Amino acid sequence: LAGPAGFGDTGPSTSNYSMSSHWGIGHIQLTMSGIKALPRTAAGLGKLLHRMWNNEPDKAAAVGFPHPSFGQYLVGWAGALLAGPASSGTRAAYYQLLAGQPGLTIVKGIIVPSLGVGIAVGDGGGDYLIIDPGTAQLMAYTTAPVHANFPLAESDAGVEVYQAMGWTNHLGVPAQP
Repeated sequence: LAGPAGFGDTGPSTSNYSMSSHWGIGHIQLTMSGIKALPRTAAGLGKLLHRMWNNEPDKAAAVGFPHPSFGQYLVGWAGALLAGPASSGTRAAYYQLLAGQPGLTIVKGIIVPSLGVGIAVGDGGGDYLIIDPGTAQLMAYTTAPVHANFPLAESDAGVEVYQAMGWTNHLGVPAQP
C-alpha cells in the first residue's frame, strides 16, 4: 500500500497487527478459530447452522429478505464457509446442505470470463454463488441476473470474481487454497 504524498513513507507497507476477525451474517458471527472448528459433516454443520438460524433475533435483516428461508441464510454464509478459513470437510458439508435446500435455484453453464464455466446456486431473491463443478471452488458471487450459456458481466455492479483464494500464516508465503 502506498500512502499519499506528504504523509510519511510512500513505499509498500504491511500491517500484521493482531485483530479479531469475524465471519458470517446476522447477529451470530464466528471468529477464525470458530470457522476452523466447524463440523465437517452435513449433519453436524446443519445442526449448528439451524441452531444459529433459530437464535437469530432479526432474520429479515440478517438475510436481506422480508420472509427469509434457511436456504437463503445458507447462501449468505457462503463468504465465510467458501472463501473463509473453513476446512475442506466443512466446505463439502456446506455444499451438501445447499444441495438439500428447497427454494434454491440452479443454473448450469454460467460463463465466468477467464475462469471457465460454472453452476449458479441462487437464493431465490437475486443472489447467486457461481461454483466450479470440477473443483468445487467458488468462482464468483453476483446480484446480477445469470443466464445459462451467457457470460457473467464482470463489469456489472454486484459482481465479485475470485481469481484465486487461500490462506497463509507467513508473509511472503503464497496462500494455499
